[in-house]
Amino acid sequence: MAKIKKAYFCKECGFEAPKWLGHCPSCGAWNSFTEEVIARENASPVTALTGNRPRSKPQRVREIEQSEQRRFDLSCTEVNRVLGGGLIRGSMILLGGEPGIGKSTLSLQIALRANGLKTLYVSGEESPQQIKMRAERLGVGNDECYIYSETNMENILRQIDEQAPDLVVIDSIQTIYTDTIDSSPGSVSQIRECAALLQKYAKQTDTSVVVIGHITKDGVIAGPKILEHIVDVVLQFEGDNNNAYRLLRSIKNRFGATFEIGVFEMRSEGLVEVPNPSEMLLSDVLDTDGDGNNLSLIDILSEDDDMDEHLQADEVSRALRRCIGEVLDAREAEIIRLRYAIGGGEALTQRETAQRCGISRSYVSRIEKKAIEKLRAALQADGY
Repeated sequence: MAKIKKAYFCKECGFEAPKWLGHCPSCGAWNSFTEEVIARENASPVTALTGNRPRSKPQRVREIEQSEQRRFDLSCTEVNRVLGGGLIRGSMILLGGEPGIGKSTLSLQIALRANGLKTLYVSGEESPQQIKMRAERLGVGNDECYIYSETNMENILRQIDEQAPDLVVIDSIQTIYTDTIDSSPGSVSQIRECAALLQKYAKQTDTSVVVIGHITKDGVIAGPKILEHIVDVVLQFEGDNNNAYRLLRSIKNRFGATFEIGVFEMRSEGLVEVPNPSEMLLSDVLDTDGDGNNLSLIDILSEDDDMDEHLQADEVSRALRRCIGEVLDAREAEIIRLRYAIGGGEALTQRETAQRCGISRSYVSRIEKKAIEKLRAALQADGY
């Protein structure tokens, strides 16, 4: 019989302690420890699946053969760009986002459209029939996409070993459990152990793994912080459930930059890529002129040399300038003034604005979008 052991884990970082602590000595969080019962066995079926691989040996740096990292084309320009040019073979990716934002849709869409890649989509939340309904709506373009509904890690690893896919999608890590840990799915120990097993298998077999993770009410990925440390890439899928547009941004990327973002529009046929998000945001109609023509923000915030005269002469433009000072906070107003040369000077790109303000380009994009929505609401409230 397995020896049962009780332990306390920090929900923020996964630190393990033999007794309850009010203050985590690892991450400094307060009241973050929860009790979990752990059953450790001397032998495990998982060991047979992940432990019988050829062992590596230490090598001198000069003796290591350097080869170009192979990237898979996921048939999605936005995702490829955020990942740094495609999916690295043997990498492990963590995809986080709010409930209902479209994480499962995005991951299934990748699996269905990754032509030339054998994919295994593992779901612990939906039945195969439910996934099939969504797949028909998205469009099945990859005949080598397999669906597997399971929550037991030992069974999942066994199927991965038998199918030998190029890409594995786990939806989600909070629903998966291993028999070696005697605690409920979603607990700190279960998440940590299951993620470690997937990471070990990915590195030993060069199988790429995408893991979907839930987020907390504070907007951070649920589970121990070590989950974000052991993966190669952390992606955040953001958006408003009342808005059709979604942003995919990289928080961590061992194989590329983290300043790139991908923009999607949620439609009935799935997530559609938005190749020019700046044009999309600036082309939204704010008002109409005296002749009944639509006025967008890019029309009002002209970059011509005589923009100051145009703003003074046009009533809507004067109202817009007033709203910038009244409804926007200091950071939002600064972003709008730099982006559209309000008050003189030359309009800056998002990257130049980010460098001027000392923030990321994706953050500039989000602030700019929020500020435009505030200005639109203010103008409509004033009757413009």
